[in-house]
Amino acid sequence: MKCVKTQEERNNGERSEAAEMRRAELCMVDTLSSLLFCADILRHLAGPMQIARQLLHANARGF
Repeated sequence: MKCVKTQEERNNGERSEAAEMRRAELCMVDTLSSLLFCADILRHLAGPMQIARQLLHANARGF
């Protein structure tokens, strides 16, 4: 989702307050969606990283 003016808004030169609120809401939803997607990726990476860290610690202790 791009937070840009529509063709109608370009023709009118300004955004109405309602259009501005809608656009701001859509931009926030898009941003939150991207952040949740990144968080989901990090969550899936955390498990293997935790296992690798435990193996490194065990190896350092000589197990």
